[in-house]
Amino acid sequence: MTALPPLDLRPRRPAWGVRLPARKSLSTAEPIRVLAPPTRVTLALVAGDGPAAVPCVVPGQAVQWGEPVATAGGPGGACVHASIAVRVVTFGEAAWAGRPAPVPAITIAGDGSDARYAGYAPCGEPGELPAAALAAHLARSGIVGLGGALFPAARKLADCAAVHTLLLNGVECEPYISCDDRLLRERADRVVDGARWLLAASGVPRAVIAIKTDMAAARVALADALATAGDPRLALAVVTSLYPAGGERQLIELI
Repeated sequence: MTALPPLDLRPRRPAWGVRLPARKSLSTAEPIRVLAPPTRVTLALVAGDGPAAVPCVVPGQAVQWGEPVATAGGPGGACVHASIAVRVVTFGEAAWAGRPAPVPAITIAGDGSDARYAGYAPCGEPGELPAAALAAHLARSGIVGLGGALFPAARKLADCAAVHTLLLNGVECEPYISCDDRLLRERADRVVDGARWLLAASGVPRAVIAIKTDMAAARVALADALATAGDPRLALAVVTSLYPAGGERQLIELI
């Protein structure tokens, strides 16, 4: 096997960067809370730059939380699932952040029951299914990025033959933003599990989870989760908290 390029898991402070006030104490002082289901949601049928999804339900139909309501409209698209139960109300268009014009959308009215869809079979453990089967399951699940563009996760794994390292970016260098920090404090084991699933689905040989130096509690929780997993393919990198260390290109340079 060809040797993998070396990693810098404790990179030195770079020559670039700005020290910004963190202002994260308010949002990191309390644990994550699960809110009650809303009474109505509107789901966009577009994701990334791919084609719009095609509805597979009809107005008035009862749906459950997690049930497919639209299938991918073609290569590069993403499936859409109900985020609440119980009834599809309308098809139409809705204004959407980052989009210059209204986009196709489905509106669902909820009754607060949050009944769960049971139509997906468990995948077992990472490595039990071929990478192609896992990638297809990821596409059916409609998982998209949360950075605003809603880029389908399956597309990111479509061609990883030449990729030697999967990089999970937990470096929140902007003021106020702290969802990664709090998530790693409370659910580091699930993040580590997610890294193992992504390695299985992509065929990439190793993964690095990157956080910044001032995320002390998250660092301890993540180190404990990695030790429990005992997977030599996974590593933790601690990088500077200077802005913009969490930018894609900047983080790749540091690691």
